Amino acid sequence: DLLVEVLGEYLQAMSDAIRSTGGTVDKYIGDAIMAFWNAPDPQDDHVDRACVAALACQGALESLRSTWVARGLPALHARIGLHTGRGLIGNLGSS
Repeated sequence: DLLVEVLGEYLQAMSDAIRSTGGTVDKYIGDAIMAFWNAPDPQDDHVDRACVAALACQGALESLRSTWVARGLPALHARIGLHTGRGLIGNLGSS
């Protein structure tokens, strides 16, 4: 129950940070989030937006970490990876 609660708080905070910069959350993979920018609508500054989102995620996690530690939980950490380049966005493999 506690694991689900903490994971839910984490995923919500990270997703909010991504969406606040115009990012689209593509999928959750355990505790990981895959997101993209520049689709479906073009964003000339999509690289900047992704970087701002990464920094916002770090800030949100710091706030969550303080809350969790105050509740007697471990200080959790996360890593963030960014990639830029061309991609294919859409539904694949279904009719």
